[in-house]
Amino acid sequence: MMAAVLAQGTTVLDNVAIEPDITVLGDVLVACGAKIDGLGTRRLTIHGVKALQPIDTTIIPDRIEAATSRPRR
Repeated sequence: MMAAVLAQGTTVLDNVAIEPDITVLGDVLVACGAKIDGLGTRRLTIHGVKALQPIDTTIIPDRIEAATSRPRR
């Protein structure tokens, strides 16, 4: 997905993961100026752009680490 937003032309990704990590990445890329259709579905159509713009964002916590890490003492 990250490479496709800067590639020339249109890229179609089928059977895409729909975990929150992936959809949030898509949301961040769109906020940076990417053109992505189908976020939250298993099929993404990505139209390449020449450049992305910087943004301020907050990274979501890692769900797997949160569920498997031991409490600190």
